[in-house]
Amino acid sequence: MVGRIPRAAQFNVEDFSLHETPEGPKYLCTICPHPRMTTNPAKHARGPTHVLMVQHIEARRITTMNQLVEMNLQPQIGAQGDLQQHQNNEEQARRDSEAAQMWATIDGLIDLHARPQGVRPLLEDELDTQEDGHSNSCWPRSQQQENEPTATLDWDELLEQEINNVRLAGDPLEADDDAEPDPPMDASVNNPKENIWYPFKDKEDLVGSLLVGHTHSMLSRSLYSKIRGILELYDIELPAWATVQRSRTRIQKTLGSKVRVNMSVFDTPTFSLSAAEIISQDLANPLVSKHLDFYPEQTDGVDVFKLSQSNKWLKHLSPTHQPQMCEVDGKHFYIFEPVRLFSGVMVIPIYFYIYQGCLFSKCFELAEENVFQTESECKITIPPNLEFDNIELISTPVSNFNLNCLNIWTASGTPLLEACGGKIYECGLETPIEIPNPWRKTADGKIIRNVPITLYADDTSGNLSKQFNKHIGCYFTLSGLPPKISNQEYHCHYLSASNLAGVLEISEQIVNELNGMATDGFTAYDYSLSQEVLVNSVVLCFVGDSPMHAKITNTPNPGQALNPCRMCTLSSTTRELKQTSEFVKKFLHLDAQGNEMPVAARIWSTTYAHSYSLYNIAMTLSDTQFKIYSKVYGIKDQINIRFIQDSKKIPALMWKMRHFDLHDPTRLYNPYLKLSGFDGVHDTPVEVLHVILLGVAKYVARDAVGKLTGQQKSEVKARLRSFNRNSLNIDSLKPDYLVQHIKSLVGRDIKILLQAA
Repeated sequence: MVGRIPRAAQFNVEDFSLHETPEGPKYLCTICPHPRMTTNPAKHARGPTHVLMVQHIEARRITTMNQLVEMNLQPQIGAQGDLQQHQNNEEQARRDSEAAQMWATIDGLIDLHARPQGVRPLLEDELDTQEDGHSNSCWPRSQQQENEPTATLDWDELLEQEINNVRLAGDPLEADDDAEPDPPMDASVNNPKENIWYPFKDKEDLVGSLLVGHTHSMLSRSLYSKIRGILELYDIELPAWATVQRSRTRIQKTLGSKVRVNMSVFDTPTFSLSAAEIISQDLANPLVSKHLDFYPEQTDGVDVFKLSQSNKWLKHLSPTHQPQMCEVDGKHFYIFEPVRLFSGVMVIPIYFYIYQGCLFSKCFELAEENVFQTESECKITIPPNLEFDNIELISTPVSNFNLNCLNIWTASGTPLLEACGGKIYECGLETPIEIPNPWRKTADGKIIRNVPITLYADDTSGNLSKQFNKHIGCYFTLSGLPPKISNQEYHCHYLSASNLAGVLEISEQIVNELNGMATDGFTAYDYSLSQEVLVNSVVLCFVGDSPMHAKITNTPNPGQALNPCRMCTLSSTTRELKQTSEFVKKFLHLDAQGNEMPVAARIWSTTYAHSYSLYNIAMTLSDTQFKIYSKVYGIKDQINIRFIQDSKKIPALMWKMRHFDLHDPTRLYNPYLKLSGFDGVHDTPVEVLHVILLGVAKYVARDAVGKLTGQQKSEVKARLRSFNRNSLNIDSLKPDYLVQHIKSLVGRDIKILLQAA
């Protein structure tokens, strides 16, 4: 054979014609079907369509040359007639190529070379011509099979070459033939006051980004190109796929959003977004910041519907994590700092909260017995561990605050801070409280915003009926938003996901950042104040189903466990005893006579201590003792258990355990044990869907209906049909379906039965 089909197309200027346009010189390919003008012919020459066209033309040339060889014709030394025949064959091949190109283009397509300026391309021009692979060829498949040489396209080689071309070209987003280089942006585009579509360049840029979507709802490049082409029929011109991607990259850089990469303790790569950056964006967003509550609200038990009205935020946050300060007439007042009211009374604020729309403070009023004063110094004492409902605290509007600790002087003319030595003492406790509040120095004159969050984690089962593959995902919402706002998809913020690492592995870097947010805070811009603020944040609660809660609280999965509760110490020595009446009464918190008798609650600090104790037992005693004490304590730390079990098989893991034990012991355990402000016993609310609807209610309904006779089931159906559902948001009760399929009902069906009952 004379030649072979080349691996990749070589850039040949003879394959392009030059055209002058108002935008400058552009090139039009003369061998591709329905080509489009481009400013970069070299990039077009690397495209799959052009590669195929060059290969087909070369294949025809090779076929002609092989025919000449078989006929023992040598064009360079043969007779004049043979040379003429060879030239005729080449001319015929050229005409065949031109004819094939014409017939591929003539079917509803207009050649761009002859198209009047300003006319939009046809729909087919805008569709993804690369989607069908061989369909990009200008010859019908049957004709290819008859006329093509035996040499076939090596798609692996072609793919490899294309990948190399893209790599050499730089940014892979640039490999979109449909996208011309972005023109230099006008300065007004990046000015929010002049560009109403900021941070997008214009309306089309925004629509294109919305259409492409995010995460699981993203469109493919080919589908986006088709939709874009269809919209062209209605004179709607959207940016190309690569343009949208470049715009997104530019916005991400503007926002400072970066994907953080971390290796888990088991060397699994994990990725997450920054919770602090997301909260900063929400505070700067006028559509979000106006709905946020930064202080808890006291409602006296009336009209409770949002998390800012929860007791956790109002009463049970530690002094480090609760709202630290308020601003009154430009003056900043902090908790645990002496304050003089306009009435002259000296108080120490302990809590800030909203009551009936106004900001109040729970304060301890300083009496003479609380201040021991000499000529040169004084000692201020307050009762220890003052709780929100302590009768020694008084409530006063913060509008009554006059002077903060920086501006209070003693009768001897000494500044109060100097006189008391910068300390306040709690009676009976040796460690004093420092004043000014350390957060005052950290804030450096900024207002402090208290922004708790609600963490959420869930896993997909991996069942074939599920839309997505099995993976773990972590998300959060702002606890200060009302439910009608926080339940919107826009306000559910993605943090991390993985189909390889478990929830405790991917949570490690999340917990580390959350601890910094709780203890040090971070700076953000608050749109509602039009100024920079310092933000401190804490996890108000962790939402998940029972198996997920079991993992993050170091408790067994409640299904078959001998210690089935993460909140109390309910336990049994054997599974058989769980079926006895004594265990059931303990489960219901009843004594033998049926009187209420709560089971002792778990204590998070005890869970922490037992988790560390179990590791020491495994290292110093035996695996058998480790398992025995795990059942006694009701503790299962998934990270610790994996270390202990796998290290016996993997020597490198044993070395890593010893390294962590010496330098960073916390990495051997569940990261939520070290999450600042988090209590795994009280901060993991029950998920109603799985625990109630698909738990107790489902099994009661199965047993009740399953034992009925046919006549009794007919009566139940009749009663359901006669049920007045006017007060319920239900279109139909579906009585026949509910009774017939009682064993396969889902949560919403069980809810209907509960409401009807």
